[in-house]
Amino acid sequence: MNNPKILDIDFDSIMKEFFIAHKKFDEKGWSEFWEGYKNSPIIEDIKVIIALYRHHIKSACEFYLRYKDDPDLFITEHPEYKEEIEEEKREFQSVVENMKQSLIPDIVKGIVLSLGYKEYNEWLFKLAFRGILSEEKRNEGERVEK
Repeated sequence: MNNPKILDIDFDSIMKEFFIAHKKFDEKGWSEFWEGYKNSPIIEDIKVIIALYRHHIKSACEFYLRYKDDPDLFITEHPEYKEEIEEEKREFQSVVENMKQSLIPDIVKGIVLSLGYKEYNEWLFKLAFRGILSEEKRNEGERVEK
C-alpha cells in the first residue's frame, strides 16, 4: 500500500485484499472461501460500513472542491478558521501589494497569485482529509513502536 493509487472502494476487491494480506489466504484459498462466505450476515454489516466510508470521503471531497481557490467563501461559511486564513492572506498580501506597484507583467502576477492559492489549497486539503491523514500518521507511529 505504499504506492499512491486512485481511490477505488470496490467491496469485493477490499475483501480480497483484506483476506489475502491480513489472513494469509492465497488466490485459490480466497476464491473457495469467498464463494461460501460472501452470503453470510456479517457481509451486509461490512457493506454498510464501507458505504459510510464512501459517504464520508465524498463529503470531504465536496468540501475541498467547494472552497478550493476561494478562501473568502471559506471564511464566510467557516468563521472558526478566520484567524488561520487571515494569517496566510496577510503574508501573501504583502507580495501582491508589491506586485501592484511594480511593472511585473500580468502573466507573472497570475503565476504569483496561483502560488498563493497553492499554499491555501494544500492547507485546505489537509483540513478536509485530516481524519485520513492523521490516522495514517498515527498508524505509522504504531507500526514503528511495535
